[in-house]
Amino acid sequence: MKSLILGYLFLLCFVTNPGVAQEIELVVTIDRQQAPDLPKNATDDLKSSLENFVNNKRWTEDNFSPQERIKCNMLLTLTTGSILGRYISIAQIQFVRPIYGTTYESILLTFLDKNFDFEFALGQPLDYNENIYISNIVSMMSYYSYIALALDYDSFSKLGGSPYIEKAFNLANIAQQAGPPALNVKNGWELGEFNNRMALIVNLNNQLFIPFREGLYIYHRKAMDTFKDNPEDARQTIIVVLKSLKTIRQQVAISVVSSSFFLAKKQELIQVFSKANQETKTEVLNLLREIDALNSEAYNAIMKN
Repeated sequence: MKSLILGYLFLLCFVTNPGVAQEIELVVTIDRQQAPDLPKNATDDLKSSLENFVNNKRWTEDNFSPQERIKCNMLLTLTTGSILGRYISIAQIQFVRPIYGTTYESILLTFLDKNFDFEFALGQPLDYNENIYISNIVSMMSYYSYIALALDYDSFSKLGGSPYIEKAFNLANIAQQAGPPALNVKNGWELGEFNNRMALIVNLNNQLFIPFREGLYIYHRKAMDTFKDNPEDARQTIIVVLKSLKTIRQQVAISVVSSSFFLAKKQELIQVFSKANQETKTEVLNLLREIDALNSEAYNAIMKN
């Protein structure tokens, strides 16, 4: 059980709390600058409803202490909102993991959802049934809860998140089949896209991406959790993970999993390798330029320290 694994990891870091908490700690920030006419009480109610729905629900059968809760940050940018409760928005979701023996928190993945559109009325209750489509907002928030669990469990035990990938995959299929979106409007559940919600879970559920999921464990448990005691070994372990991602890229040139991983890890990788020896810096810089060409200029900072 995850509680046993995490309990060991946090034993030296936190005072034991006998209470049992839900699994996820979601913080929602709403940017309403593009929808200034939307009443503030509506967005305040939306924020609290989303947080309460995710944070107060039991998503697994495992027991979590308050210190073990999985942190998620959601920035919800409303591009359109109406008093009728129809919202068009963009969501950026970060899934966060603590690093053992430190106060540092590592971002597992940063996903940009450009089709976070939904209907929500003031005071509307949010209920979830894993076998039934109720509403898009319920499906999206439940989906991201399972993604959070999948990534977190994968980072603490090899392929430990498999049950939650299966749940997210089933949820996405139910949402996709619930009904077509309005004409020429994407809702994020479409098959065949490369950077939407469906693409993310299709990637995670694909055998080709098993090395990525195993890499989450190696990167975080074998490298980052040991970095303060042996930074050079940790750096070499991360390079092994990056090489496995290179292998995936050779088979799948563009993937939302890869782009979301490097969106989360770019600055961390720069910090980790900026104090490496020159040989390691050169090796990782060449590797990163090849597998994350979009951020190749940013990685030059590795050589400047």
